[in-house]
Amino acid sequence: MKQTYIWGAGHYGVLTALDCEQRGIEVAGFIDSNASKIKTRLGLPCLSIEQVPLPVERLIIAIQNEDAVKTITEKLKSQGINFEISKLIIPEYLHFTMNYQIPVLYWYFDERNDSKIHNSAEDYKRAFENLENKTFEYYGKDINSFYAAFEKYNLKGKSVLIWGLAGLNCEAMALWQGAEHVYVVDYNKPVCEHNKITVMNHEELMKSGIKTDVAISFSSFEHDGLGRYGDPLNPNGDLEAMQTARNFLKDDGYMLFGVPQGKDCLVWNAHRIYGDIRLPLLLRGWKTEAVFEQESSVEKPLGTYHIQPLMVLRKI
Repeated sequence: MKQTYIWGAGHYGVLTALDCEQRGIEVAGFIDSNASKIKTRLGLPCLSIEQVPLPVERLIIAIQNEDAVKTITEKLKSQGINFEISKLIIPEYLHFTMNYQIPVLYWYFDERNDSKIHNSAEDYKRAFENLENKTFEYYGKDINSFYAAFEKYNLKGKSVLIWGLAGLNCEAMALWQGAEHVYVVDYNKPVCEHNKITVMNHEELMKSGIKTDVAISFSSFEHDGLGRYGDPLNPNGDLEAMQTARNFLKDDGYMLFGVPQGKDCLVWNAHRIYGDIRLPLLLRGWKTEAVFEQESSVEKPLGTYHIQPLMVLRKI
């Protein structure tokens, strides 16, 4: 197998490395002029060209700055080093952009490591106190949408499935509202020290056979399929996640749901933003029963969004 190095450890280089991984091409490391500062990307070494053992069997230049590419290619040619120019922007580009309907911006994260979330019993005690006195912090003003929703949708005695956990938030809110049991599912399993919480990864969930009264997915499904959290690359990962969520709800169940809304945009690989094109696809199979939000929708630049409206979705 050829030893492959990628010149460029920025967004374009990382995307190229991920594409190589999908194609079964083993990448030995990155080359970058700022190697001393970057040190590693995707767990691979980042080296200066002087540190790379020559000759390199495969060298892929993955830099978006055309002037920089020209300078590098001239340098490599003068040294007799063979190279390729990466043409990749996003794996399966047409599918991720819905045949170029969805514009793309770049903001890359690699959070594939095991979860560092550890919510102790004491953490939950403090969270319940903060929720009670309205000092609990969660996505700024968006927490007020949850308070409003709970006045109409009572979780007391219900089973609740939380899709994705980025700290201590939705599972604590459900318990505070009197949920009988809370299931948390995430690609990277957090630690939740509470006797009414069961934590699972997706494989364990699929084997569990559970069906709950309520689901909560807030700032979660917009990430599915982008690889940020170790999930497999899938252009329709978010749409499939919504359908999977239906399967684990009882027939009369509902979901408290929120994703970024604004102008349709793929911010690779951070998240998606949903507008007139993709939002209807996301909500297929659901009835929007209520929407709780604290601000009216206003025009924002591409790649930004005003809030994540909290929607109550009922299975249909």
